[in-house]
Amino acid sequence: MSQPFFYLIISISLLPRLYGQNITYSIQNDSANSILERIVEDNQIPGLAVTISISDSIVWSKGFGYADLEQHVLVEPLKTKFRIGSISKSFGSIAIGNLLDQGKICLDAPIQNYVLDFPLKKYPVTIRQLGGHLAGIRNYKGNEYYNTGKYKDLHEGLNIFKDDSLLFKPNAQFYYSNYGWNLISVAIEDVSKKDFASFMDSVVFKPLGMSSTVPDVNESNISNRSRFYEIDSLNTIVNARYVDNTYKLVSGGYLSTVSDLIKFGNHLLNPDVISTKTFHVLIENQQTSSGEFTDYGIGWMLGNINDSISYFGHTGTSVGGKSLLIIVPEYELVFALAANLGEIDFGDEYYHIFEILNQYIYNN
Repeated sequence: MSQPFFYLIISISLLPRLYGQNITYSIQNDSANSILERIVEDNQIPGLAVTISISDSIVWSKGFGYADLEQHVLVEPLKTKFRIGSISKSFGSIAIGNLLDQGKICLDAPIQNYVLDFPLKKYPVTIRQLGGHLAGIRNYKGNEYYNTGKYKDLHEGLNIFKDDSLLFKPNAQFYYSNYGWNLISVAIEDVSKKDFASFMDSVVFKPLGMSSTVPDVNESNISNRSRFYEIDSLNTIVNARYVDNTYKLVSGGYLSTVSDLIKFGNHLLNPDVISTKTFHVLIENQQTSSGEFTDYGIGWMLGNINDSISYFGHTGTSVGGKSLLIIVPEYELVFALAANLGEIDFGDEYYHIFEILNQYIYNN
């Protein structure tokens, strides 16, 4: 399928006086641009934004295509709010860190210490296990991924899974669970004595100047919110199915811009809203009871580029949204991407994204 908007690229001019950037990366930017042009065209992506920073300076930022096809609204990396899916877990990780620094929670205490009415299971379950997808809490089943239900609060949203048995003894295996993180968000509310969204605003978003990161509330008039799309059985771009994400803010319910994601990532190179010691706990690679590393901390995916250069970050997949946040501490590099299509092929194990990163790493 070929449509003109796949070839429309919006260049965002980033002034040196705004970002303090004195080094040009024209060769790397041209290569990254070519790679993403192919990804956009091959996947029929309506709209995509990307921003890369090195040493807290923006080196490249571009928008591809449309935030809204019907209204011909172009993507703007500084403004367009996309569904960022599970990157929301990384936001929640910093909230956990805040409470750890205050001595208000213990990662290895039973979750019932904080969510008093959560049913006891065959084995005790902890925040560390929940945050690392080791607790045995189930994930979506049936059509739950497309949940349209409206819950009065996050606590009521636990009704979806709270009475189900654990899938396995905690730590026995890694099993990705959005519901485990939903349970964490209620613990955060109960400990902080604030609703989750307000607590996140006060300890993460406002301190970091992330003014474009907001809950994805369908009924709210949210400026610069992208429309959301999917590819149907006829290989045609259509509006994504209606879903309500407000019951799962921490596991996948936020909107954000790539600009805000870059701010978030740069902060974590030298964190101050939580202590460095605590942050290192959050990005520590967890292990199963058999000693197998999970390549996951507490709300953070962990890995290596070319088997040598370590990174932490997260991916996000939601109905009508795809996002990536990759932080490479050794090179002070932060990569943020967001799109308004849920299923995108970036190559095996994100090969094409690492191809882009290598351009900057080995020419830095």
